[in-house]
Amino acid sequence: MKIPNPMEYPLYSAAALIFAVAMGYQLFLAVDGAWLARKQADAQVIAKEYRPVSQGTYTTKVGNTVRSYPMTIPDAYLVTIAIDGVQGQGQIPRGDYAFIKEGDPVHVTYSQRRLRKGLIIHAIAKIGGGG
Repeated sequence: MKIPNPMEYPLYSAAALIFAVAMGYQLFLAVDGAWLARKQADAQVIAKEYRPVSQGTYTTKVGNTVRSYPMTIPDAYLVTIAIDGVQGQGQIPRGDYAFIKEGDPVHVTYSQRRLRKGLIIHAIAKIGGGG
């Protein structure tokens, strides 16, 4: 059996390389973020951010036609926290946003990525309750 020369099929070789890189990246993301243990810790609020309601579009291909649909992106109340020098950002309910100030201690439920060491914030609660 003759082994094909990749130079005879440069387009297939490029497609195979792109496919291999894409699959490698997906594998990296899966290893980095799947089945992470949830941890709890006390942290400090570094910053607060409010993102107002905004409009966007959702584009999809239906048959041979590309269609765009309007989409409303809801507002978000975000806090940036630090645990052992690693920063992460999480969303909190609107009612809690007014009571949490920069520098406040908070109790956080989070997961830490394996390879990139970033935080995934699951829940944030002010120590001592709200208000």
